[in-house]
Amino acid sequence: MTNSKYVKTSEPTANVQFFSIRNISNPDDNKSGRKVHVAQVSIDQIVGVNTDENVRNYTGESRKTEVHRKILETLQSGSERFSVLNGGIVIVTDEATIDDKTQTVTLRCPSIINGAQTQGVIKDYIEALKKDNLPIPKIYVKVEIIETSNEELRREITIARNLQNKVQMLSIYGVQGVYEDLAQSIAKGLRPKYILQVSEDQTGDEYIPVDKLVQVLAALTPMSLGIPDQDEKVNRSFCYSSKAKCLRLYQNIWTAADDPKEDAQYRALCKKVYECYQAIAPTAWMLYRRWQSHPAFKQYIRPDGEKGDGFDRSHVCEKKGDGLQVSDGILFPILTALSNYVVPVNGTWMIEIPDGVEEGLVEAAMFAYNTFSDSNPQTMGKSGPVYAYINKHHKR
Repeated sequence: MTNSKYVKTSEPTANVQFFSIRNISNPDDNKSGRKVHVAQVSIDQIVGVNTDENVRNYTGESRKTEVHRKILETLQSGSERFSVLNGGIVIVTDEATIDDKTQTVTLRCPSIINGAQTQGVIKDYIEALKKDNLPIPKIYVKVEIIETSNEELRREITIARNLQNKVQMLSIYGVQGVYEDLAQSIAKGLRPKYILQVSEDQTGDEYIPVDKLVQVLAALTPMSLGIPDQDEKVNRSFCYSSKAKCLRLYQNIWTAADDPKEDAQYRALCKKVYECYQAIAPTAWMLYRRWQSHPAFKQYIRPDGEKGDGFDRSHVCEKKGDGLQVSDGILFPILTALSNYVVPVNGTWMIEIPDGVEEGLVEAAMFAYNTFSDSNPQTMGKSGPVYAYINKHHKR
């Protein structure tokens, strides 16, 4: 496993002018050699501060959310209240040197670790004003400055502050280094066509969503091993219905596999499962993509709502055209059955599917779809009996 080391990559210094600043450190801070300051700063002063250690970069360039729109609305029509309506910005820095005469604080190795979306909207707002040759109004934003050179503490602060604001686990685990080995596996097996997405702000057709890949890997966990912390080997409906559970499961396996404090048997299981995931990740992703348009489904397509054998067209075909796009609710029970064919080979793990198995899986899935699921992919993907039936009755 890769042991991720937290490294600061931000610029050496940043000079920020302030209207007011106050040291609010408590005795514990002083004892630990860290300081905490709160400042009121003009918005133009924070535009150039790095966000290298933030769990998410500014996402407004590619997709503006309601949060971005609210921040901009406050800047435009409620500027005098911005500093109390906005949550503010948190900066970690190795050292903060305050010059009261010039009302400037010099930050060494600073990074915004919470408030990157606020900074991004402010930057867009200021650039729009400059483009129209309009003056930049005096609008203030609250800035908390945490002064510490302890890299581990900086990482913990980054994660904790963003957990409080419900940033998605994808970015949180990315900061922890949970996906580093998986990213290397994908790069080794599928680059340059595919790259693993390890943060919400990475978008594009070349990115494999790490949450989807983890769902696929969980479904394909070798039946001979089983999934750690899961009593049921066959019923893996959570792999379809809960991305969050799959991400937590992967993170737990990543942690336990390298933790000497864990129970030896449990640790050994997690290590085997983790190594399996890294070995099969590229093949597993391409298997999932192939099953999304598996030609064996073509002979079982029926018009929507029509009774009898087969799959409703809208559940296995693209919305436009006749191309196949099989719903995940149909695919995940199939992927779970395919975990029977994830086997150890010469010290690694491989997916070896015998001839005839895939066609038999489609037939078993069709029966389960019509018999146990009321021809509803969502019902199918969440149904324990579906997983049990397909695993038992497909041709081997």
